[in-house]
Amino acid sequence: MSISSSSPMHVMDDYINLNNASVTILGEPYINILVQPMEKFRFRYISEMVGTHGSLLGASTSRRRNKNNVPTVQLCNFPERAVIRCLLVTTDEDHRIPHAHRLVRRVGTDDVDDPHDIEVSSNNDFTAEFNSMGIIHTARKNVKDELVRKLRAEILEERRRLNINATLSVRDEAQIKADAEQYQKCINLNSVALCFQGFIKDQYGITRPITAPVYSNPINNLKSALTGELKICRIDKYTSSCEGGEEVFILVEKVSKKNIKIKFFELNDDDIEVWADYGRFSELDVHHQYAMVFRTPPYKDLNITTPREVFIQLERPSDSDCSEPIKFTYDAESFAKNIVIDILNNIKKKPTDAKNIIMNLLKDRTIYGDSPLHCALRFGQKDTVKRILMLMSTLNTDARDLTNIPNTSGKTPLHYAVLQNQPEITKALLMLCANPNIADHSGQMPLHTAANSIILYNNTISGPEAGMNVDVFITIIDVNKKNFSGNTALHNAVVTQGAKAKEICALLLKYGADPYIKNHNRPDVEETQVQNIKTEAHSEDDNMEECAGESSFDLASNKLDILQLISGQGDVSEKRGFVCKEENIVDTEKVWMDADQEKQLATILDETKGWKKLADHLNFDYLLKTFERNSFSSPALLLLNYIAVQTHISLGELQSILQNMGEEYAATYLQQVLSFN
Repeated sequence: MSISSSSPMHVMDDYINLNNASVTILGEPYINILVQPMEKFRFRYISEMVGTHGSLLGASTSRRRNKNNVPTVQLCNFPERAVIRCLLVTTDEDHRIPHAHRLVRRVGTDDVDDPHDIEVSSNNDFTAEFNSMGIIHTARKNVKDELVRKLRAEILEERRRLNINATLSVRDEAQIKADAEQYQKCINLNSVALCFQGFIKDQYGITRPITAPVYSNPINNLKSALTGELKICRIDKYTSSCEGGEEVFILVEKVSKKNIKIKFFELNDDDIEVWADYGRFSELDVHHQYAMVFRTPPYKDLNITTPREVFIQLERPSDSDCSEPIKFTYDAESFAKNIVIDILNNIKKKPTDAKNIIMNLLKDRTIYGDSPLHCALRFGQKDTVKRILMLMSTLNTDARDLTNIPNTSGKTPLHYAVLQNQPEITKALLMLCANPNIADHSGQMPLHTAANSIILYNNTISGPEAGMNVDVFITIIDVNKKNFSGNTALHNAVVTQGAKAKEICALLLKYGADPYIKNHNRPDVEETQVQNIKTEAHSEDDNMEECAGESSFDLASNKLDILQLISGQGDVSEKRGFVCKEENIVDTEKVWMDADQEKQLATILDETKGWKKLADHLNFDYLLKTFERNSFSSPALLLLNYIAVQTHISLGELQSILQNMGEEYAATYLQQVLSFN
C-alpha cells in the first residue's frame, strides 16, 4: 500500500468533464515546495503535550529561527479553488507509507491529527503555509495500532472515490493488520517526512487527487541518539598539557555510546585542518547517554613553549554529523619542574630544614588541586617524577601524606601512575605507602584504571625489593569494589581492547573477582531492536521494566576466549560459596551438583541439544544467541554454570523442568544425583 494510488490526470479529466467548461491547457498540475521543514525537530510524547511547545518551522540558512518561517507549498498549473493536504509519511523513498507518529496541528485549543487540508486559490496565490504543527512520538507498543488506523482511513478514502458507500470487508481488515505487522518491523521511528498533495472536492464532498504526492526532506528526531543534534553542553576544563592524558568530563545532548567520537583538531590561518586526533574513552565512560569522561590525546608537538589553541567537537561516525566546535588549549607544563628547582635551592640555603621544605613545597597545588607529583605524572615528565620520588623517600613514613593527596577529581598520584602505564613508578609509590583503595570522585580505584590501562599488578609488584609480593598487594585491595557506575575492575578488563585483556581478566579472577556482579548500566534502548523496530524508548509510554544492569559475564558475550575463561571456573557453587535462597529446601535436594556431576549432565544436554530448550524455557535468549554465534566446546556447561549463579533454581526444580521438556535422559540422571544424596 502506498500514498494515493489514484491517477491525478484521470481525475483532472473527470473534473474538466464534470464542469463542462473550456479551459486553457496549463500543463499537468503539480506541488512545489517553497519552504522545506527544518531538518531536526523534537518529537514529543503524548504526556508532554501540555501547554505550549515549539512548532515545526521551516528550514533556514541562518542561525536565528523565524517563527513565521513554516513549511510552505504552492499548487501550480491549476486555475480553480483546491485543497493542499499535508500528512506524515516514512522516509523510505522506495516505499512510502503513513508514519506511525502523529502530525498534530493546533486549532484553537485542540490538537487535530493529520491529514491537514488548507484551501488554496488565486486569493492566496495557491500557496499553503502549514503552521502550528507538532510531531507526537508513538510508543513502540502502539505502533501497529496506529498504522492500522491510518492504513484503514487511507484505503477507505480510496474506495469511496469509486463508491461513496464503500466499506471495508473482513478480508480487507485482515490484510491491513498483516501489512501493519510487517511495516512495524522496519519503520524508522526517529525520522519522518511530510507528504503534500493537491485535491479537489466533488459534489459529494469526496476528495480527489489532482497532483502526484510530493515529499519533503527527512525530519529527524532532535532528541534521538541516532539522529539528534550533537551538542557539548558543559565541559569541566578547557586546557591540557601537550602530553595529553588529561581527564575531562563533558555533559552532552543524548548520544549513543557505540556511535560517538570526540575529535580534537587544529586549523591554520586559512581555516584548513592541519592536525586531528581523538579523545580516549570506552563505552563504559558514556554515562546514560548524557555524560562522557575521556582523556585528551597528546598534541602533535610535545616540545611547545607557548600555549596552542585547538578545537574539540563531538562526531557521529554513522552520518558524519558534528557538534559545534569549542576552543581548547594545549599548554607547555612547567609547574612541577619549578617546584623541584625551588626545593633544591631552598635546601642549599637551609640544609637542616630540608624535611619541612620538601613537605611544604610538595603540598603546593594548581587551580585543579594537582600537587607537583600529580602534574609531573599527568604530563609525562618522567625525570621530574623521579626527582620528586627521591625527595619523598627521605621523608620515610611522612611520605604517606604526599602520596595520597587527592586533586579536585579525587585522584591520587597512584591513579595517574597507573593511568600512564608506569609500573616502576607505581611500585615506588606503593613503597611510599600509597593507598590503592582510595577512589576518585567517580568511584574509580587505581585497580579500575589498571584494568583499562593494561598495567598488570603482578608485573608491577614483584621481587623482595618491593617490600611485598603480588599476593600481599592484591589481598589489601577490594577487587570487587564498584565505581559509581557499578563497574568493578573486571568489568573494565572485559571491555579492554587488545591481547592483554584475557591476561588481566585471569589475574583478577585469580584473586577473587566476581564475574556475576552487575553494574548500573543498561543497554542503549535505541541500539536494541525489539521485533526489529528502530525505536527510542520512553519510560512513561512504554512502561519499561528497570534493567538490572550488566555483569562481566554479560559484557564478555562477544569475546569467546574471555567468556570461556569466566565460565570455565569448575565447580561454581563451591568456588563462590553459592547458597540457594529457597527457604524450604528438602533434605534430599543438594544445593547444586559437584563439578563431575555438572559435567556429566552437560554432556547429556550437549548430545541431545536440550540446552537450547532449557535456555529458551528460562528466557535466556541473549545467552542462546551468544552460544549459537560462537563455537563453544560445551554450551550446556556454560548454561549450567550461569543457572547455578544467577538463579535460585534447585536441583529438584531443574529435574522437573527437564522432565516437562521431554529431556528424559537428563531428568533421569538428575534424579539419580538427588537419590544419592
